[in-house]
Amino acid sequence: MVYRTDRDGNLIMFSPHGVKAAGYDSEEEMIGLNVANDTYLDPEERRRFLAALKEKGSVENYPLALKAKDGTSRFVLASSHFYYDDLGNMLGVEGILHGVTDLRKKEQELRESEAKFRTLFNNANDAIYIHEVLPDNIPGKVLEVNSTLCSRLGYSREELLTMTISDIVSDAHRQKMPEINEQLAKKKFHSFYGEHKRKDGSVFPVEINSNRFTFSGREIVLVVARDITERKQAEEELRQSNKKLNLLSSITRHDILNQLMALKGYLSLSNEMIDKPAILAGYIQKEQTAANAIERQITFTRMYQELGVAAPEWQNVNASINKAVSGLPMRNIRVDIDPKNPEIFADRLFEKVFYNLIDNALRYGGDHMKAIHISSQEIDTGLCIVCEDDGVGITDEDKKRLFTRGFGKNTGLGLFLSREILSITGITITETSEPGNGARFEMVVPKGAYRFADVQ
Repeated sequence: MVYRTDRDGNLIMFSPHGVKAAGYDSEEEMIGLNVANDTYLDPEERRRFLAALKEKGSVENYPLALKAKDGTSRFVLASSHFYYDDLGNMLGVEGILHGVTDLRKKEQELRESEAKFRTLFNNANDAIYIHEVLPDNIPGKVLEVNSTLCSRLGYSREELLTMTISDIVSDAHRQKMPEINEQLAKKKFHSFYGEHKRKDGSVFPVEINSNRFTFSGREIVLVVARDITERKQAEEELRQSNKKLNLLSSITRHDILNQLMALKGYLSLSNEMIDKPAILAGYIQKEQTAANAIERQITFTRMYQELGVAAPEWQNVNASINKAVSGLPMRNIRVDIDPKNPEIFADRLFEKVFYNLIDNALRYGGDHMKAIHISSQEIDTGLCIVCEDDGVGITDEDKKRLFTRGFGKNTGLGLFLSREILSITGITITETSEPGNGARFEMVVPKGAYRFADVQ
């Protein structure tokens, strides 16, 4: 579109193509229009345009927003200059206008589309990120991330864009990366399970779908990672439930039936010895023993059924010890509680742990046992709680089966149940004494699952 104005800014020429683009019917209709008043959406823009002309003498591809006949906008790039008469007097401005309205619309549409994509990208429930692939299929720098990844890892977008994939996955995940990259190179798509690593060093499980493709000459991978922590917890809960059901089934089918068979056998023998009181008394005692064993098994199934049903909670160790002591025949045995007064996050049946430990000490510690001592100490892996006595101790042979269900001189279930109760929240229990030097049980509570009552 070629145009010319006089020195006052009135149009004196406009090419036919420009007339049509501006929405006018003819060139004559446009001649005489004052460009500042009639063709600029913003008259101030005319002033800036003239200032640029005066400064440089001419302009190339100067962006302008002009007004069509119907008042709508037309975007152009102006290449213009002043023109003069033979005496050097400035007569006006002339030049060429290149219409870019359609291009501007496309740019606007792209910007809007990008904004919509960015909104969807950042508000996706799953973490999404893009990383480059270096030669030899080595994963490289992170190129783009969404807000979900930032919030889950604890990094800002700026921090993540300076990192590589190796920086945000666990050690176990990193070891699998050669295999993952090999699969991506072959199929361009790969689904697998891995682990992401947060800024604080903690890890969590993820389900990953990766797509590899070429973009602008670069090999890149688009990753969609779903946090499956809750799914894993549900799977573990289901596994524990199945384990409990199998155990309960084993107890009810096997152990109780065995005791019932013994009880029926002694009842039959009792009928035969009804006229022999001395022998009959022995059989009756065995019947009572079998009946007591059945009662203990049923009591255990009830307690074990309750294990893990309620959510774990913070519990005071010393309060659990005192409750156990109040329900046991302590004789003259002294119990020293922990001066550090720890609280631990454990299953609600936690109080039964100290009941079992103290009950076992009373039963098997011997007549010379005088004291049971409970203490705690922070170690690298958490808090170590020690329950020890000065009794006769535990033999090496017994140590091997100490936590096995069915082992023991009494019920054979107390220590097994104690270990199960503690394992709900990741607490371990071991027996670490030397034979003949009393029993010593160590419980290790993981970090984050203990605190001290006086520093809440």
